[in-house]
Amino acid sequence: MFQSSIYNIQKRNNDILLLPKQEHKYTIVWLHGLGDSALGFSDLFLSQQHNLSNPQTKIVLLTAPTRPVTINGGMEMTKLVRYKIFRQILY
Repeated sequence: MFQSSIYNIQKRNNDILLLPKQEHKYTIVWLHGLGDSALGFSDLFLSQQHNLSNPQTKIVLLTAPTRPVTINGGMEMTKLVRYKIFRQILY
């Protein structure tokens, strides 16, 4: 699967847990977008180039269940929330 010098990596179903090898002091729970998964973000957190967390941080990368998405014609995708309407937000 993956290797890391600062994390012990566990896979639970479709979720990925990055457990710090140092004392655990902080936690990040990462929620992906529509149609994505934990796997889609694992490289981001494991990359030495990005360095997004400190070595005492536990990172929980969740994968949502696959369900029909009404706005996509009922196509099954991973999703965390129910999308009823998309509106353009103007700032």
